[in-house]
Amino acid sequence: MRLRGPFVAISALGCAVLTVSVVALWTSIDHANAIRALAVKTTITVEPGIHETFAPPPADAAPAMTAAEAWAGWERHAEIPANTTAIPANTTVQLGLLTLPVGPYCGAECHGLIVQNGIAYTALNQLAWGYSWPAFPHRHSHSMNWIFLDASTGLMIEGVMAQGSIGAEPGLGRHGIVTGFFLMVGGAPPGVSLRLPGRVIATNTAGQRFIDVVDAIGRFQFRLPPGTYHLTGYSPRVRVNHAEMRCVAMHPVHIRAGQSTRRNVYCSVP
Repeated sequence: MRLRGPFVAISALGCAVLTVSVVALWTSIDHANAIRALAVKTTITVEPGIHETFAPPPADAAPAMTAAEAWAGWERHAEIPANTTAIPANTTVQLGLLTLPVGPYCGAECHGLIVQNGIAYTALNQLAWGYSWPAFPHRHSHSMNWIFLDASTGLMIEGVMAQGSIGAEPGLGRHGIVTGFFLMVGGAPPGVSLRLPGRVIATNTAGQRFIDVVDAIGRFQFRLPPGTYHLTGYSPRVRVNHAEMRCVAMHPVHIRAGQSTRRNVYCSVP
């Protein structure tokens, strides 16, 4: 009879462990269900011109960060006040595999990229959180703006702003965004339009300079304080008298807080 106490204690402990296990199991199931609910259902073509896609993730996908954690980390990294790090209400969140091709393997210029079957990629089936919102909320348009964050680190992989998109964008806070392509144009008819590597410089009226290294598909993106900026670019592929040619955007860009716009920088060649 004296053994009854220890057996009761062990039994109670066993029940406690079982309860914790059941709770953990249901929590795990709820988490898995939540991830499946956010998963991309069919492949989305984000930018047809470069075959950028956002595809359904595997059934067992387990992102290291939640969508909210990744978003908050990205905004804090951008020095946005901590009280504005919640995902905006007009934003759709999805989990998927991002693929962003650059083009045929380009030797040393493709260093650091993913290469498969002779094609270079910035991202290839990379598990990412995709945040999208209407580019033209007051028009009859299906165009969307996108921000893709690495589901493991929260770092930004890509931001895609629809052509002509003007209006409040989530997560910009006191800044604005300008995106565009660095291009070489001109030449004998029918002419050329080639995306260039290099760097683009945004200079405001106070003389402050911001520099962005152009990515492998010729795209640049600045997050800038409000103001008027002139954009210039330099590429090792376009030279005049053995020096990199100074290339320019056709018009200044006006940055407003919480808004995005697009502007290309051109190297005009005869």
